[in-house]
Amino acid sequence: MPDNNIIYDSDGILQLSNLPKSILIVGGGYIGIEFAFFFNSLGSKGTIVEDQNLF
Repeated sequence: MPDNNIIYDSDGILQLSNLPKSILIVGGGYIGIEFAFFFNSLGSKGTIVEDQNLF
């Protein structure tokens, strides 16, 4: 993992001063989906990672 990558929680991510070009969201629950939608609507490319079987 390069040194310029940083891990944020759901509170800290709202304190960003610059929009990331890409974002990895761990967790596909409602909070993760909301953040993915939010950042996508601002132009970031996102990936959601979920560990549970959905089917």
